This record gives sequence, C-alpha cells and structure tokens, in this order.
Amino acid sequence: DKFLEKIQYKDIEVLFLQESSNRQDLYNGKALNSVSVKKQNQQIKKVIFNHSYFQANSDTNYDNSLSIQTPPYRLKLDNIEIFNGSTLRPEKYIFEYDESINLPRRYSYSQDAWGFYNGKQNYSLIPRTDLYSIYNIHGIVGDADRSVSLDHSTANVLKKIYYPTGGGV
Repeated sequence: DKFLEKIQYKDIEVLFLQESSNRQDLYNGKALNSVSVKKQNQQIKKVIFNHSYFQANSDTNYDNSLSIQTPPYRLKLDNIEIFNGSTLRPEKYIFEYDESINLPRRYSYSQDAWGFYNGKQNYSLIPRTDLYSIYNIHGIVGDADRSVSLDHSTANVLKKIYYPTGGGV
C-alpha cells in the first residue's frame, strides 16, 4: 500500500502519520491520524484527527464482486485537535452530523446520477434506459433508479462545527 508520508521543501517538512490499525470500513485501509508541520525540525503545527464510525444502513445492495464482505461502517471524523508550536493545550473543533438517515455500506448501488445515496434498492448502477428513444430498437437495458432523493442525499452530512471558543456554526 502506498501512502504519502512526507512533503519536504527546503527546511520545511509536512509529515503525514496514518493509524497503525486497519479501518473497519475499508479492507486494508488506514485512516489519517495526524499531520505535522516542522521548520528546521521544530514543530510549527500539528493536527490530530479523532474519528469513530457511523453504523451503515445494511438494507441496500452493494457490489461484492471483490469477494470481500463490506463491513457495515462508515468512517466519521469526530473532532480535530490543533497544536500550535510547542503548546500542550490544543484548539479542539468538534463535528456534529445528521444521523437520522445513515449512509449504506461502501460500494452500494443505491446512488443517484451524481453518486449520492438515494435510498433506492438497485441491483446495478446501469440506469433503466429505453433503447427505442435512442436507437429505434425495442428493448430496455439497465434497471437502476438513479433519481435524486434529497432526504437520502443528506445522510450523515455535517450539521454543526463547535469551535474551541465554545461557539458553533
């Protein structure tokens, strides 16, 4: 597995550290743990990414052609902690999500034409198409409903950010 570890320019380094354990929602995948910026080996800034998982909606079909059972989880960024210079106390930003509808498992066929979750029980990604309107041939190909569902497209969307000062937006 390839993973960006470092960007270096003159006396500045940006270091990317991944989690030591595999992600629960992605086979052999690693989540980004932190990013550090150093100048002349002195830390200027460090950002730590704290995450957990959404419980995925298992009611929809998904592409299991990889012969890998896709776990019913989706990675969720809970908060970030920003350390400036050598400070020991971070600035913490906390994220709140809409969890009234959960996303499906990874590789789900329940997608609209733009790739957003649409809640439809599809068995492929090929949209239902009448060949007569295109080629004057009687027949229909595909069976997927790729229409937009505003309710489903907002599954697990970010609702609010709480700032270190206590306010939020």
